[in-house]
Amino acid sequence: MYPMSRLVKSMVEEKESRMRELMKVMGLNSGVLQLSWVLTGVSVFLWISVSTAWIANATFLSFSDFSLLLIYFTLFSASLISLSFLLSTFFSNSKLAAIVAPVALFCLLLPRFVFFSTNSNEQFTSKVYASLLSPVAFAFGADFIAVAEGAGVGLQYNNMDDGEFSFRVVLQMLFVDSIVYLVLGWYLDLVMPQEFGTPMSPVSLRLLVLRHSSWCAEAIIINNHVCVLM
Repeated sequence: MYPMSRLVKSMVEEKESRMRELMKVMGLNSGVLQLSWVLTGVSVFLWISVSTAWIANATFLSFSDFSLLLIYFTLFSASLISLSFLLSTFFSNSKLAAIVAPVALFCLLLPRFVFFSTNSNEQFTSKVYASLLSPVAFAFGADFIAVAEGAGVGLQYNNMDDGEFSFRVVLQMLFVDSIVYLVLGWYLDLVMPQEFGTPMSPVSLRLLVLRHSSWCAEAIIINNHVCVLM
């Protein structure tokens, strides 16, 4: 919760201090600015994922495969980075954002307890939809790891597909969550009214995407002609 709170606070602080608008006026591309925050989040959460997986595997998750634990924690960290970016679009006060972000993360975990008495072969569709909240998917994954460790075999590649709603599905949902949050954050950052700067209308954003798509199509056609001539 703390690293996420600090990341959201820093993102909002950039808007609050008008530093973002100043950098845009100086010619900085919005995509580059957003990429810089993604890389900042990666630098913070990557070592947390590696150290957590290593410590857990060396202590209370000794039966589980280290690489699976690393993938699990890394994907959850990636979803938290994207979620931080999404949450930052709703705030213009950095102190308020720093308080609300960890509370929101905790609240997003609560739907997991609806499925507390179910097993991996029950309510597959409902669990997939609930896993669109990355803390819920993370909790489902923790359940799989706890059961495997309790059985004395740990989480391995040969048992990660056990059950209809398996550990593999959890990893897939964490990856999907990361992409969905990132796209939503990018979209809302462009169209939502901010205290400073002029938001882009959804119509003009659609035209921009279509124009970019047409440029890509023209580039592909030109490249194909060049290949044919060569």
